Amino acid sequence: MNLANKLTLSRIVAIPFFVGFLTCGVNPQTPVWGQILCLWLGAITIIFATVTDYYDGKIARQRGLVSSFGKLMDPLADKILVMSGYVLLIEISYPGTMTALAPAWAVILILAREFFVTGLRQIALEKGVVISADRLGKHKTGWQLGLLIGVAVLLAFRATISVFSCVRPFLPVYDEITLFAFYLVLVIVLVLTLLSGYFYFRNNWALIKEAK
Repeated sequence: MNLANKLTLSRIVAIPFFVGFLTCGVNPQTPVWGQILCLWLGAITIIFATVTDYYDGKIARQRGLVSSFGKLMDPLADKILVMSGYVLLIEISYPGTMTALAPAWAVILILAREFFVTGLRQIALEKGVVISADRLGKHKTGWQLGLLIGVAVLLAFRATISVFSCVRPFLPVYDEITLFAFYLVLVIVLVLTLLSGYFYFRNNWALIKEAK
């Protein structure tokens, strides 16, 4: 197995660690310093996964290691990571609130698009065609992963500064800015996700018709 494919698989291995660290970090039964440690480890893990997403494709192109395995597994690893992270956002509520970070309907739309494209790739694979990620799909994935990184880092930073009594009076302002930025990026993610799904549908309509 070449280096690019190893990086792709390492991204899949990182997923349960990311989910576990964030779950531990937002658990009120976890001691404060344990929450801080878990949240920062979660942030580091999702950053690592995103870096591998960038470099596996770059290394494959530069070294001539592009393979059917990589074309299939690279976007699949992205989807598993994104789906795991966004399902987690339904479980996580922002500190001091009882509302989930991401509404269920938004996550359902994102997951539906990912399952649709995965199914389309399976149909194409049965016909000997490998559908690799297009440019818009890569931008979409970048924004999706960027949102997950932002959530992990901002939650870790908030947990860290909240232990200092001199900072606590400013937390409501921090929370207001953070939540506004989060929902703004979530809207962008939704638009890119649905738009890229439409173009996959349009560009591969012939395959869909043949599958009937």
